Amino acid sequence: MRALLVAGSTGDSVSASAAMADALEEAGVRVETTPSFARVADGLRPDVVLYFTPERLRSELESVEREERRATASIVQVAVITNLATVPSTWVDPRIALYCTATDEAAYALRDRGVDARRIEVTGLPVDARLGQVRAEPSAIRARLRLMQTATTAVILIRTTRWRETERLVRALARALPALQLCVVGAQSPGLVEALDGTGLPPTVALFKSERDLPDLLRVADFVFCDPGARSIQEVLASGRPAILVGRLSIPQAGSGAYVVRRGAGFSATTLADSLAAARRLSSEPALAHRAGLAAARLARPDAARRIAARLIALVEDAGSKELWSRSSA
Repeated sequence: MRALLVAGSTGDSVSASAAMADALEEAGVRVETTPSFARVADGLRPDVVLYFTPERLRSELESVEREERRATASIVQVAVITNLATVPSTWVDPRIALYCTATDEAAYALRDRGVDARRIEVTGLPVDARLGQVRAEPSAIRARLRLMQTATTAVILIRTTRWRETERLVRALARALPALQLCVVGAQSPGLVEALDGTGLPPTVALFKSERDLPDLLRVADFVFCDPGARSIQEVLASGRPAILVGRLSIPQAGSGAYVVRRGAGFSATTLADSLAAARRLSSEPALAHRAGLAAARLARPDAARRIAARLIALVEDAGSKELWSRSSA
């Protein structure tokens, strides 16, 4: 079986497609990832195409139709919705055989747009398989990463080009909550790393220049500051940690952020004052942080990629059986 993943160009879609590729390859599926079906070399005919973004979806579907006519064989087409709550109308098309949604609210949104419930499955959003699965003791992780053993710990995971706002947040937190240990993940913000590195920050602030240790950091975190993108939110949920969603939100992000807050798994912080207030609450009320972490764990689906992989294999096998039956009956 061969799968083609149309990853698009956004951080959420590229990350989800990478996690999905790992799960499919683990299941023995041959995988190729591309930003667009139209860029695939002639002669490659996948059994299934997965879309992770509605960007140019109509033209992508038309390219697949042309390939189907050329090869006189059908190709199963599946959409993986990265939005947590809202779903743009550009996702809706009768040629999509299955919609895999991150949440039940995204599934409801698709139904509201007229998609048959039988074509929708709530699977969760594919994330790094290590998240939420770290078995090492927190004390051992803290020792390896040279973190303080007993300090309340917050991870700052804000993937944004507006790194100066993150820098202000880090410095404000270090001043206002000097006992709070901050683990700043700056892999996607070179400007942030340059601004913070070697600038005399207190020992409570640890700067991580890559995301290699992210699963371990989320394991020892008491709560996490993150951007409201679906990828970051799902990573925090998969780790069972409360989220403080930082910054002004786009329409899809507003839906995702509201979903997390509504389900009791985090707080919205559109201003610096909001962020400081949320950090004070979670630092001083461990019972609140514990409840929010439990709520996050209930929303998480860390096995999403494997579930989708199994569903795709079944879909392709079913489509192959029907095609074989159709030809034999002709």
